[in-house]
Amino acid sequence: SPEKNTSRFPAYLQELLHFDGIAAISEASKEEIIKYWQWLGIKNVPVIETIPLAVDMSQNRQIPESASSKVKKRTILCVGSIEGRKNQVSLLNAAEILWKKGHDFQLNLLGLANPETSSSTLALLRKLKQDGRPIRWLGPKSEEDLRNQYVACYFTVYPSLTEGFGLPVLESLKLGKPCICSSTGAIGEISNQGGCLTVEKPTPEALAGAMEKLLSDPSTHAELCDETRGRVFRTWSDYAMDILEFHKSLR
Repeated sequence: SPEKNTSRFPAYLQELLHFDGIAAISEASKEEIIKYWQWLGIKNVPVIETIPLAVDMSQNRQIPESASSKVKKRTILCVGSIEGRKNQVSLLNAAEILWKKGHDFQLNLLGLANPETSSSTLALLRKLKQDGRPIRWLGPKSEEDLRNQYVACYFTVYPSLTEGFGLPVLESLKLGKPCICSSTGAIGEISNQGGCLTVEKPTPEALAGAMEKLLSDPSTHAELCDETRGRVFRTWSDYAMDILEFHKSLR
């Protein structure tokens, strides 16, 4: 993570002690902050309640025929800022493992590059492009462009090492696209409810194995797509009502 974030974080966690209540965006985030304060020996802490975030994409989870008919080769999509903890380096190495084995797919990365922690990812990406690999970094995009990328892809990969929530996983599932991601922490709270092919640790080898399974096994891909359609997603109205109820309980 960027130094400006890590150096500021301890003071931020101390400042949170001055609030009456804290709405944690995942159970994992709640547990981590409680354990941190316990480690410091702090006894009097605010009330903490887990209120998961919502997902804002279109209600339509079916792939428009016009979009799917334009796809000449299957595309794997990774959404998220390009930075160290997002672990895109492992994804790029996983893709290279599969390209060397002869698998034919396009890999697209979408997100803003962090100037402090993205250098290793961007260097590897440039090398793979020079080697002729079908890979693109799209940079940051609008909400409409983001949705179109989800619609056009075959599945997504979210290789992040640690998250407070993991919104791109929910976005992918909301639009009916399976996601390969971690089975632990905050991401595990989302991924273990269906529609995801999970790995315990997002290493290049583990990610390559999961990607190869979805590329080579249409039945597994179809099963995960069915699971996404069976999921119920929280709206921002749900989130707002939960925040208001939490606020009332504090009074």
